Amino acid sequence: MADHIFQKKKESTWYVRLDIPEGVRSAFGGSRVFLRSLKTARRSEAMERRLPWLAKWKAEIRDAKERKALLGDAWREELHAQSVEQQKNKERRILNLFSKAQTSATGPVDLSWIEGLREVVEGFIEAGRPDLAEKVVVTFQHYLDELPNLNPGSGALLVEKMVMFFGEIEAAVTADEYELSKEETEEAMRIMADHTAYKPRSPITQKRIEAFRLSQERKGIEPKTIDQMSRRVDQFSKYLNETGKPVSFDTVSAYLDQLTDKAGNALSSKTKKQHAWSCSSFWKWACKHDVDWREQYKGQPNPFADHDYPAIKGEAVSWDAFNKEDVERLHAMAVEKKDQPLADLIALGAYTGARLEEIGRIHRDSLTIKGDVPISFYIKEAKSAAGIREVPIHPRIAGLVSSLLNASADGYLLPGGNNKYGNRLDSLSKRFGRLKTSAGFGKEHVFHSIRKTAITLVHQAGADVAVMPGLFGHETGMITFDLYSKGPSLEQKAKVIGLLSFAFP
Repeated sequence: MADHIFQKKKESTWYVRLDIPEGVRSAFGGSRVFLRSLKTARRSEAMERRLPWLAKWKAEIRDAKERKALLGDAWREELHAQSVEQQKNKERRILNLFSKAQTSATGPVDLSWIEGLREVVEGFIEAGRPDLAEKVVVTFQHYLDELPNLNPGSGALLVEKMVMFFGEIEAAVTADEYELSKEETEEAMRIMADHTAYKPRSPITQKRIEAFRLSQERKGIEPKTIDQMSRRVDQFSKYLNETGKPVSFDTVSAYLDQLTDKAGNALSSKTKKQHAWSCSSFWKWACKHDVDWREQYKGQPNPFADHDYPAIKGEAVSWDAFNKEDVERLHAMAVEKKDQPLADLIALGAYTGARLEEIGRIHRDSLTIKGDVPISFYIKEAKSAAGIREVPIHPRIAGLVSSLLNASADGYLLPGGNNKYGNRLDSLSKRFGRLKTSAGFGKEHVFHSIRKTAITLVHQAGADVAVMPGLFGHETGMITFDLYSKGPSLEQKAKVIGLLSFAFP
C-alpha cells in the first residue's frame, strides 16, 4: 500500500491510511494508524483526496517527534533523581526500625496522613486511571493490615513493598505526563526500582544547540564566534553524557577544572571564562525561548555564573611589539624566501599600522588616487565604529601600492581567498607565523605586533596623541572626541604616519 489508499472488503469506498511510528503512538492516544474515509469510489479521485490528509498526519507525526526530541531525557532524569531520593528514604526508614528508639517506642501510630489518600484515589479516577486508584487502595489496605504485628524484620519488608509501590505509581504518572511508549514505560519502572538502571544524559541536545545557533545568527553575531560558542556548549554536553552529572553549579565547576588543551595542559583562566560565557549564553537563551527547558530548570540560578578563575603563574601572554630592527629583519627574511606577498604584507603593516584583515580588504574601490598616486584607503568594516576610518598612504609605499594594484586580477592589493568566516589572508597569516617562529619569536609575537610597532614608533617620535586614535582606529574614551568630533583630518593623519621609517630593500 505504497500510495496509502485501500478499499475494505465488500466496500467500494476508498480509505487513506498512515502508520504511526511506535515511538510516538502515545501522543495519539496509543493509536497505531491514522485512518480516514475519502468518500469516493473512484481511485483517481481518491489519489487526490488523500494528499491533504497525508500532509496533515505527517506534520503531526513530525511535531510529535520534535516535541519528544526536545524533551530528550528529561523524564528519565526526573525519575532517576526521585529513585535516588527514594532509596535514601528507604534506607533511613529501615535504620529507624532497627534503632533502639524505634523498637522501644510506645503509643499510637500517627495515621492522620492516610486521610489525604481519598484525594489521590479520586484524582486517579478523574484522570482515567482506575487501575492506579485500585492499586493505592489495595496497597494501603495491606499496609494497615500489617501494622498491628509490625517488628523490625517485617517492618523492613513492608518498607520495601511501599517503596516499590511508590516507584510504580511515579513511573505510571510520568508515563502519562510524557506520553511514553510501552517500552519507555517499562524503562521508567526499572529506573524507579533501581536508579543505577539509568545514567543521566545531557539535556543539551543537538536540536537545542542548533536552535541556539540559529538565534545567534539572527542577532548578526559573527559566524566564527557562533561556531566557537556552539562548539563549547557541545563540549559541555558531552561531559554531561560521559559523567551522568546534572546541570548544576558544582558540575560546571568540576567541568571547568578538568579542561585542558590538546597537550594536556590546563586551560588559562581567560579560556575557561570563554567556555563559561558560551554556556551561560546558551542557558539564558534556553530559559527564555525553550518552554520545556524553562519548566525543567524553573527557579534554578544560572550555574555558569560567579565561578572563580584563579590565575595560573605565567598563563597570561599579551602580544608584544617588535622593535624597528625586528620588522626589517622579518621583511628581509620574507624576500630571501622569495615570498613577495608576505614581504609586501609586512611592509604595508609597518607603514599603515592597520590590522591584518584591514590590509586584506584594501581594494581599488577603497583607494583614493590623485595624479596616478595613491594617497589613502578607506576602511569600511571594523570591529568598532572607531575602526571605520581613512588611512593615509606613506610616500615610501605609494609605489608598492600602485604596482600591486596594477598587477591585481581582482582589485585587491594582496592575493587571498575568503575562508568560511570571510577572512582573506589566512594563508599569509600562517606563513607569517612560520616566519616569525623561524626567526626565534614566540607566541607573544604575532602579526598584530607590527601594528603595535607602528603605534609605538610614532608615539616615541612625538606624534600628536590627539590624532593617533583617529589614525589607528581606537576610541579615546572622551565624549568630546568620540561623540562630537568628526576626527582628525587626512592631512593631520598623514603628518603622523610620515614619522615612520623602515629600511626595507
